[in-house]
Amino acid sequence: MQTLAFFSYKGGSGRTSLIYNTIPFLVKKLGADEKHPIILVDMDLDSAGLSYILEADTKTRMTTNKLISSDNASMLSRLKADVKMNPKSLDELDFYNLLAPVGFQFGLSYKEANANKSVLFVPAQPKTTGAGFDMPNNKCIYDFLSICEATGCKAVIFDLPAGNQVTGRQALQRCDTVLVCFRITKQHRRGTIEFLEDNLDTDGQQKYILVPNAVPDCRKKVKVAGGLFNFESVKEDTISKLQKAFANKGLDGSQLVTSMFEGEWYGVPEVGRFKLEEDILYRIKENLHDGEQLLEDEELAYKAYDKVTDLIVGAANE
Repeated sequence: MQTLAFFSYKGGSGRTSLIYNTIPFLVKKLGADEKHPIILVDMDLDSAGLSYILEADTKTRMTTNKLISSDNASMLSRLKADVKMNPKSLDELDFYNLLAPVGFQFGLSYKEANANKSVLFVPAQPKTTGAGFDMPNNKCIYDFLSICEATGCKAVIFDLPAGNQVTGRQALQRCDTVLVCFRITKQHRRGTIEFLEDNLDTDGQQKYILVPNAVPDCRKKVKVAGGLFNFESVKEDTISKLQKAFANKGLDGSQLVTSMFEGEWYGVPEVGRFKLEEDILYRIKENLHDGEQLLEDEELAYKAYDKVTDLIVGAANE
């Protein structure tokens, strides 16, 4: 089972849109289905964007217990021990109905039986849904992950809060792969680099996938402080500083995946429609009528989301 965190040091990086748009690709490439789903967890208690987008309060059926919480620590611990001794599938567990099936919202085919249950969602709004977080301790997250792995889930994906918040740090420590999302502005780059300098996994187990997001069209000339913005210089400077941060921790840099910031790639391009309303390009493309096409920026972003997904799957297989 893959454990993946989507992280951004600052808000406004487009982290949630990045998750939103990579999920359908991950479902296909990981082979997720009803029996082996992807579990998507919104841990952003203060700004629960993913929960709002997925309208989680209208999708979950139970309203009494917070699923991953200190209140349920003993329940999760017992379940972990139980599924280890008596193998079960996820849908045999009592809390299964607390998880919101959201596969159709990601554009997965209505024609595929039970495709909606290939993605299950734990929202971050316990006051309205009852299935979210209340600042759980680290062991709650560990036990939840253990249960998901023992029941055959393909992946658990955390949408973390921006910055250094407690719930984010706890999940970050438990993930094999961290997708680091940032804009290419100075404050985003500097904050991201400094956070990683302080929080790198010195055991060398985690992979960090660097993804510049909502990047303006690099072919256009943009004046900044009286001169042209140097896109290539930003690439080189960011990679250089991150490699130095790894070296300072005694790491060889093999954990750092910069493929989305090298060669022909310059992260995920800015998508015009996302400035007005979030959506999923996979879903849009699947439902185009004859003769219709994605706009140029959308097609480029669609390919970038596909590429990001390949890097995620590749990191898990190394």
